[in-house]
Amino acid sequence: MKYIRGNKMQSDEKPVRFFARHFVRLCGMAVTHDIDGNETKQYLNYSAFIISYEGHWTLVTAGHIIEDIEKLYAAGGRFADVALDDSAAADATCVYPLPFDYQSAPKMHIFDEENGIDIGLIALSNFYCQGLIKNNIEPLSEQSWQIDTPAEFDAYWLFGLPAERVIDQGNGGKVGYVMLHLNLVEDIPVDMRKPFPRFYAQITDKGSLKSIEGMSGGPIFGIKAQADDRQFYWLVAVQSGWRSDIGLVTACPINAFFECIRSEMAAKGLIY
Repeated sequence: MKYIRGNKMQSDEKPVRFFARHFVRLCGMAVTHDIDGNETKQYLNYSAFIISYEGHWTLVTAGHIIEDIEKLYAAGGRFADVALDDSAAADATCVYPLPFDYQSAPKMHIFDEENGIDIGLIALSNFYCQGLIKNNIEPLSEQSWQIDTPAEFDAYWLFGLPAERVIDQGNGGKVGYVMLHLNLVEDIPVDMRKPFPRFYAQITDKGSLKSIEGMSGGPIFGIKAQADDRQFYWLVAVQSGWRSDIGLVTACPINAFFECIRSEMAAKGLIY
């Protein structure tokens, strides 16, 4: 549970800058070669955010993102010039992304389309934590999803980076983060129902966005006003997919996930 300074929540720059304190863009370049040895480079940008779990800082994103990067390496390519862009945070002092050794970082992911699980975790060493702290990044601790969580929220918001809002390519590219208001959906289309608990919500207004492609891995927050009109927010889920024809977002509930994988996190070196 965290307090929102001010009582007005709307999709404008101030809320985006406020919630950006938890958000990090994972970016880099996919380098591949064809059968003739010709090199191709493609810049990649992924939505992600920072949590602190049992005192360890971890980058959270969608599991299919990590799986896609693993497939890149398996095919003989590489994820080069990787960096963590934390420049959107309010009062950020550095506009340049922090170079990141992606390949050496402990990580784990689950991407199980049949059962509906799609989440990935990347451990951050103290070196990277200190760099993020200097740019006013704040992790979401366990209390953000475990303590005094309301049974119902007044509103839900998805934070992320749509691919179409990356104006210039590269680690120093100009980007436009967005927050999208969501309405919880309980009447789920039969073909979208999965065995694992999932979060389903309708996007109320995309504004000028054509697509939310690129927002996978972004956090979904639940907002709740208290009796004194102060607003608090909790981390609810990690966005992983959507049905463009009906504007339905799917996401992995953070509580359900962490209840399942603590022992595997320890085995992977994400916690000790």
